[in-house]
Amino acid sequence: MAAQQIGENVAYINWVILTGLAVGSFAAVVLARFRTTATKGFLAFTAFCSAGAGFLAYLSDTALPVPTAGSPITADPSFDQPRQLALLAFSGLALGYSVILSRGGRAPVVAGLALGAGAIAIVAGAIGWGGGLPTAIPLLIQLVVLTLATGGVFAAMILGQQHAGDGHLAAADMGVRVDGARHHDPALDVVGLISLGIRSGRNDLAVLDIDVANIAADLVGGIVNFAASELDEH
Repeated sequence: MAAQQIGENVAYINWVILTGLAVGSFAAVVLARFRTTATKGFLAFTAFCSAGAGFLAYLSDTALPVPTAGSPITADPSFDQPRQLALLAFSGLALGYSVILSRGGRAPVVAGLALGAGAIAIVAGAIGWGGGLPTAIPLLIQLVVLTLATGGVFAAMILGQQHAGDGHLAAADMGVRVDGARHHDPALDVVGLISLGIRSGRNDLAVLDIDVANIAADLVGGIVNFAASELDEH
Protein backbone atom coordinates (compact mmCIF):
# COMPACT_ATOMS: atom_id res chain seq x y z
CA MET A 1 0.00 0.00 0.00
CA ALA A 2 1.41 3.36 -1.04
CA ALA A 3 2.32 5.90 1.63
CA GLN A 4 -0.09 8.42 0.11
CA GLN A 5 -3.00 6.00 0.41
CA ILE A 6 -2.07 5.24 4.02
CA GLY A 7 -2.15 8.96 4.78
CA GLU A 8 -5.58 9.26 3.18
CA ASN A 9 -6.94 6.38 5.23
CA VAL A 10 -5.59 7.89 8.46
CA ALA A 11 -7.47 11.12 7.75
CA TYR A 12 -10.75 9.24 7.37
CA ILE A 13 -10.06 7.13 10.44
CA ASN A 14 -9.49 10.34 12.38
CA TRP A 15 -12.92 11.59 11.24
CA VAL A 16 -14.60 8.35 12.30
CA ILE A 17 -13.05 8.43 15.78
CA LEU A 18 -13.81 12.09 16.43
CA THR A 19 -17.38 11.86 15.15
CA GLY A 20 -18.07 8.66 17.04
CA LEU A 21 -16.62 10.14 20.22
CA ALA A 22 -18.69 13.31 19.87
CA VAL A 23 -22.06 11.83 18.94
CA GLY A 24 -21.73 8.73 21.13
CA SER A 25 -20.78 10.59 24.29
CA PHE A 26 -23.56 13.11 23.72
CA ALA A 27 -26.06 10.27 23.33
CA ALA A 28 -24.83 8.92 26.67
CA VAL A 29 -25.38 12.37 28.22
CA VAL A 30 -28.94 12.56 26.96
CA LEU A 31 -29.70 9.05 28.18
CA ALA A 32 -28.20 9.80 31.58
CA ARG A 33 -30.09 13.09 31.87
CA PHE A 34 -33.51 11.58 31.31
CA ARG A 35 -33.05 8.09 32.77
CA THR A 36 -30.65 8.50 35.70
CA THR A 37 -29.84 10.85 38.57
CA ALA A 38 -26.40 11.79 37.22
CA THR A 39 -25.04 15.09 38.50
CA LYS A 40 -25.31 18.18 36.35
CA GLY A 41 -21.56 18.69 36.59
CA PHE A 42 -20.84 15.34 34.95
CA LEU A 43 -23.51 15.87 32.30
CA ALA A 44 -22.46 19.42 31.44
CA PHE A 45 -18.76 18.57 31.25
CA THR A 46 -19.34 15.52 29.05
CA ALA A 47 -21.64 17.50 26.75
CA PHE A 48 -18.97 20.20 26.50
CA CYS A 49 -16.40 17.56 25.53
CA SER A 50 -18.85 16.22 22.93
CA ALA A 51 -19.15 19.69 21.43
CA GLY A 52 -15.37 20.03 21.29
CA ALA A 53 -14.92 16.65 19.63
CA GLY A 54 -17.68 17.49 17.17
CA PHE A 55 -15.97 20.72 16.17
CA LEU A 56 -12.67 18.88 15.71
CA ALA A 57 -14.52 16.39 13.51
CA TYR A 58 -15.84 19.30 11.45
CA LEU A 59 -12.32 20.68 11.00
CA SER A 60 -11.12 17.21 10.07
CA ASP A 61 -13.93 16.88 7.53
CA THR A 62 -12.98 20.11 5.78
CA ALA A 63 -9.42 18.82 5.32
CA LEU A 64 -10.20 15.30 4.06
CA PRO A 65 -8.16 14.38 0.99
CA VAL A 66 -9.74 13.25 -2.26
CA PRO A 67 -9.35 9.45 -2.50
CA THR A 68 -6.87 8.36 -5.13
CA ALA A 69 -7.33 5.56 -7.63
CA GLY A 70 -7.39 2.17 -5.95
CA SER A 71 -8.64 3.52 -2.61
CA PRO A 72 -11.39 1.48 -0.91
CA ILE A 73 -13.21 4.77 -0.26
CA THR A 74 -15.61 5.89 -2.97
CA ALA A 75 -16.25 9.54 -2.14
CA ASP A 76 -19.34 11.35 -3.36
CA PRO A 77 -18.69 15.13 -3.15
CA SER A 78 -22.41 15.90 -3.02
CA PHE A 79 -22.49 14.66 0.61
CA ASP A 80 -19.57 16.80 1.78
CA GLN A 81 -21.48 19.99 2.54
CA PRO A 82 -24.47 18.32 4.29
CA ARG A 83 -22.08 16.29 6.41
CA GLN A 84 -20.02 19.32 7.40
CA LEU A 85 -23.07 21.45 8.16
CA ALA A 86 -24.50 18.65 10.29
CA LEU A 87 -21.28 18.44 12.31
CA LEU A 88 -21.18 22.18 12.76
CA ALA A 89 -24.82 22.24 13.88
CA PHE A 90 -24.18 19.36 16.27
CA SER A 91 -21.23 21.16 17.85
CA GLY A 92 -23.21 24.34 18.43
CA LEU A 93 -26.24 22.51 19.82
CA ALA A 94 -24.11 20.32 22.09
CA LEU A 95 -22.31 23.39 23.41
CA GLY A 96 -25.61 25.11 24.10
CA TYR A 97 -26.96 22.00 25.78
CA SER A 98 -23.93 21.86 28.08
CA VAL A 99 -24.86 25.34 29.31
CA ILE A 100 -28.46 24.24 29.82
CA LEU A 101 -27.30 21.20 31.79
CA SER A 102 -25.01 23.30 33.97
CA ARG A 103 -28.11 25.25 35.03
CA GLY A 104 -30.06 22.10 35.80
CA GLY A 105 -32.27 22.21 32.68
CA ARG A 106 -33.51 19.36 30.53
CA ALA A 107 -34.41 20.90 27.13
CA PRO A 108 -35.41 17.71 25.29
CA VAL A 109 -35.91 19.65 22.04
CA VAL A 110 -32.31 20.88 22.01
CA ALA A 111 -31.05 17.41 22.89
CA GLY A 112 -33.11 15.85 20.12
CA LEU A 113 -31.92 18.38 17.55
CA ALA A 114 -28.29 17.75 18.48
CA LEU A 115 -28.71 13.98 18.24
CA GLY A 116 -30.46 14.43 14.91
CA ALA A 117 -27.62 16.54 13.54
CA GLY A 118 -25.09 13.97 14.69
CA ALA A 119 -27.09 11.16 13.09
CA ILE A 120 -27.26 13.08 9.79
CA ALA A 121 -23.48 13.49 9.80
CA ILE A 122 -22.97 9.77 10.34
CA VAL A 123 -25.51 8.76 7.68
CA ALA A 124 -24.06 11.25 5.20
CA GLY A 125 -20.59 9.89 5.85
CA ALA A 126 -21.68 6.29 5.34
CA ILE A 127 -23.58 6.98 2.13
CA GLY A 128 -21.02 9.42 0.74
CA TRP A 129 -18.10 7.07 1.27
CA GLY A 130 -19.84 3.71 0.95
CA GLY A 131 -20.87 3.94 -2.68
CA GLY A 132 -24.51 4.89 -2.03
CA LEU A 133 -27.41 2.73 -0.95
CA PRO A 134 -27.74 -0.17 -0.38
CA THR A 135 -24.00 -0.91 -0.45
CA ALA A 136 -23.40 1.68 2.29
CA ILE A 137 -25.58 -0.13 4.85
CA PRO A 138 -22.75 -2.30 6.27
CA LEU A 139 -20.58 0.81 6.69
CA LEU A 140 -23.45 2.64 8.37
CA ILE A 141 -23.93 -0.21 10.83
CA GLN A 142 -20.23 -0.20 11.66
CA LEU A 143 -20.24 3.56 12.21
CA VAL A 144 -23.26 3.37 14.52
CA VAL A 145 -21.76 0.55 16.59
CA LEU A 146 -18.41 2.35 16.85
CA THR A 147 -20.18 5.57 17.83
CA LEU A 148 -22.08 3.93 20.66
CA ALA A 149 -19.04 2.03 21.92
CA THR A 150 -16.59 4.93 21.74
CA GLY A 151 -18.96 7.49 23.22
CA GLY A 152 -20.15 5.16 25.95
CA VAL A 153 -16.62 4.34 27.07
CA PHE A 154 -15.63 8.01 27.08
CA ALA A 155 -18.64 8.99 29.19
CA ALA A 156 -17.97 6.08 31.57
CA MET A 157 -14.36 7.22 32.01
CA ILE A 158 -15.48 10.71 33.01
CA LEU A 159 -18.09 9.28 35.36
CA GLY A 160 -15.50 6.98 36.92
CA GLN A 161 -13.13 9.89 37.57
CA GLN A 162 -15.94 11.87 39.16
CA HIS A 163 -16.99 9.03 41.46
CA ALA A 164 -13.37 8.38 42.42
CA GLY A 165 -13.32 11.80 44.06
CA ASP A 166 -16.58 11.35 45.93
CA GLY A 167 -16.39 10.09 49.50
CA HIS A 168 -19.47 10.13 51.71
CA LEU A 169 -18.93 9.36 55.37
CA ALA A 170 -21.91 8.37 57.45
CA ALA A 171 -21.89 9.26 61.14
CA ALA A 172 -21.42 5.61 62.05
CA ASP A 173 -18.22 5.35 60.03
CA MET A 174 -16.04 7.35 62.44
CA GLY A 175 -15.37 7.09 66.14
CA VAL A 176 -13.86 9.98 68.15
CA ARG A 177 -12.57 10.16 71.75
CA VAL A 178 -12.20 13.71 73.06
CA ASP A 179 -9.80 14.49 75.91
CA GLY A 180 -10.92 17.89 77.19
CA ALA A 181 -7.99 18.12 79.62
CA ARG A 182 -5.53 17.98 76.71
CA HIS A 183 -3.48 15.20 78.27
CA HIS A 184 -2.56 14.19 74.75
CA ASP A 185 -3.41 15.09 71.18
CA PRO A 186 -7.06 14.14 70.58
CA ALA A 187 -6.45 13.94 66.84
CA LEU A 188 -4.48 10.76 67.45
CA ASP A 189 -7.63 9.13 68.85
CA VAL A 190 -9.62 9.47 65.67
CA VAL A 191 -10.28 5.91 64.58
CA GLY A 192 -11.77 4.86 61.25
CA LEU A 193 -14.25 2.12 61.99
CA ILE A 194 -13.77 0.31 58.72
CA SER A 195 -15.08 -3.16 59.44
CA LEU A 196 -16.95 -5.92 57.74
CA GLY A 197 -20.16 -4.51 59.15
CA ILE A 198 -19.66 -1.25 57.29
CA ARG A 199 -19.28 -3.17 54.05
CA SER A 200 -22.96 -4.02 54.07
CA GLY A 201 -23.56 -1.57 51.23
CA ARG A 202 -25.29 1.28 53.05
CA ASN A 203 -22.13 3.40 53.07
CA ASP A 204 -19.99 4.66 50.20
CA LEU A 205 -17.31 2.17 49.21
CA ALA A 206 -14.86 5.06 48.98
CA VAL A 207 -14.67 4.90 52.79
CA LEU A 208 -12.83 1.61 52.43
CA ASP A 209 -9.98 3.38 50.66
CA ILE A 210 -7.18 4.06 53.14
CA ASP A 211 -6.42 7.49 51.64
CA VAL A 212 -10.04 8.56 52.03
CA ALA A 213 -10.05 7.26 55.59
CA ASN A 214 -6.90 9.22 56.43
CA ILE A 215 -8.34 12.42 54.98
CA ALA A 216 -11.51 11.94 56.97
CA ALA A 217 -9.49 11.34 60.11
CA ASP A 218 -7.51 14.54 59.56
CA LEU A 219 -10.69 16.55 59.10
CA VAL A 220 -12.34 15.14 62.19
CA GLY A 221 -9.09 15.50 64.10
CA GLY A 222 -8.97 19.21 63.33
CA ILE A 223 -12.49 19.64 64.64
CA VAL A 224 -11.63 17.68 67.78
CA ASN A 225 -8.55 19.79 68.44
CA PHE A 226 -10.60 22.95 68.18
CA ALA A 227 -13.26 21.57 70.53
CA ALA A 228 -10.65 20.47 73.04
CA SER A 229 -9.03 23.89 73.08
CA GLU A 230 -12.42 25.46 73.76
CA LEU A 231 -12.92 23.07 76.72
CA ASP A 232 -9.51 24.02 78.14
CA GLU A 233 -10.45 27.68 78.11
CA HIS A 234 -13.49 26.92 80.27
